[in-house]
Amino acid sequence: MKNLTKITITVISTLLVVSVVLIFVIAHFTLVFVLDTKVNGRIFPAEIQSSAPLMSHSAKQREWMLLTAKQRQILSQDNLILHAYFIAAPEPTDRYVILCHGYKNSALSMAEYAAVYHQAGWNVLVPDHRAHGYSQGRYITMGWKEHQDLILWANSLIDQNPQAQIVLHGISMGAATVMMAAGSPELPPHVVAAVEDCGYTSLSDELEDKISHGLGLPAFPLVTVTSLLSRIQIGNFLGAIDCVDAVSHSEIPILFIHGENDVFVPFWMQEELYAAATCPKIKLVVPNAAHAQSQGVNPQLYWSTVDFFINRFMSQESPSENSLLLPVSFDSK
Repeated sequence: MKNLTKITITVISTLLVVSVVLIFVIAHFTLVFVLDTKVNGRIFPAEIQSSAPLMSHSAKQREWMLLTAKQRQILSQDNLILHAYFIAAPEPTDRYVILCHGYKNSALSMAEYAAVYHQAGWNVLVPDHRAHGYSQGRYITMGWKEHQDLILWANSLIDQNPQAQIVLHGISMGAATVMMAAGSPELPPHVVAAVEDCGYTSLSDELEDKISHGLGLPAFPLVTVTSLLSRIQIGNFLGAIDCVDAVSHSEIPILFIHGENDVFVPFWMQEELYAAATCPKIKLVVPNAAHAQSQGVNPQLYWSTVDFFINRFMSQESPSENSLLLPVSFDSK
């Protein structure tokens, strides 16, 4: 009987140790494949991977951006050289937009957005996030250090023009970056509004959704262990990227955009973000649009809403001949 008890205890102990080791191994590979840019490969199914915007003239607009833009560089707080493209407005203006691209894309993926703003008479800055494009860095922090970099970029524009009025506009991870910046006490007062397109509520929520639905694994305790490893290896817990908390502290207006058919960043996240925001806000739902495809699916609705929203909160200069698009009526509840 005693031998049977010992064997049972040994088996249970062994299974517990193996389970703990297995959880740490899976968490390590989750962290590496999701956030370490030196590792190539996918951890999630291909059909839920893309955060690249759907654009109608991608190649043409990218070529235009490369030929038109000037190169900019700044130094991050942790001494990374960060790169951006700057496209000056056709005529002098105090209007600036900073465009923030999505996960594992680059500044060039925002070329069509840059063209729309530029044609409307804006100055446009399009950074490569750290560890993306021509910016230095190894680890993606999904909006944590990126939002600190974004504030540095905003300050660089203010140094150039102390009268600058700046709008932040981000897609997916770029939207999370914009929301994190909007809720930061370090955000300069020159930033007057933010547009977030298909951003997530938090990195923990997003990872839980991807692990449970993308991999079919239990989110707990895998996300908790991954968060711990992130703190050790990268410097922050996953919980630090909390966009719900950020928008609840925002003092600038936010436009929340989401595609109705988004499965990469689930549609319910827009509702939670919108409900948490106490700042002036507008919500736009784009029917039949998957992740990061709202602008491509319905550009008229998309840009007229952006135009209407921005012009409510930006000081008016002399009337421009080039609006983003004519406004349409929609529920600004």
